[in-house]
Amino acid sequence: MSNVSQKAKALFDQACQQMSEGELDKAIETLSTCMDIAPYEAGLYRGRATAHFEMQNWKAAQSDFQRAMDLEPGDVENWVGLAMSLAMDKQMVAGIQVIEAYWRTYPRCVRTEMVVGLLYRRMGVSHKAKDYLLDALQRHPTPDEKTLIQSQLADLQKPLAASDEGPEFDVPGS
Repeated sequence: MSNVSQKAKALFDQACQQMSEGELDKAIETLSTCMDIAPYEAGLYRGRATAHFEMQNWKAAQSDFQRAMDLEPGDVENWVGLAMSLAMDKQMVAGIQVIEAYWRTYPRCVRTEMVVGLLYRRMGVSHKAKDYLLDALQRHPTPDEKTLIQSQLADLQKPLAASDEGPEFDVPGS
């Protein structure tokens, strides 16, 4: 292992520790320094995007998830992160378009079916939400994913009030 990669690894580990301690500003700073050393590491951008997401800095999260996606297009977490950042920034349709693009490229993925269903649910498009969530249940979700999917399907039985923006949700593993 080269000195550069050892330094980048040490900084990445430091940033992870900072994130786990809730020091998100410090983690962002540490990851930014790490990116100067290893600018083509998708995980660094995904880590910084996650910190921005937790701080509700939606635009910064979108930018970093997009960069991570460009560097590692096959990693579903990059796509989910970008879609969720867009959705939280009230760009639901754009978020759905991102995750559906992943789904078309990498079909039969529980996470994409689940996220599209959740985004449609958040928009109040119940019939599409139900279709995607039911498909996700058929693809062997993790226990946490299964619980979330089942609770959202149960909630679909309840009508949304006209002023309701839809349920809040967290996607496990993001």
